[in-house]
Amino acid sequence: ALAGAFAQLRARMTEALASAGTPHAEGLAVLIVATYEGGLLQARVANSVVPLQLATDTLGALIRAQRAAAA
Repeated sequence: ALAGAFAQLRARMTEALASAGTPHAEGLAVLIVATYEGGLLQARVANSVVPLQLATDTLGALIRAQRAAAA
């Protein structure tokens, strides 16, 4: 069930990213989910939101830079 949920989440993200003209939409969707899940796990282990915050902030900066370079 979890594999199906992740697949559906990635598919929806891929569609939204591709619709926005984002390069490498499918790979980026996988990276977004992996970053969030990894950051969440690290945050739980550290009992701190800092790992999740750093991971999502950095990924956001990378995505913005990629979109700017593609424009």
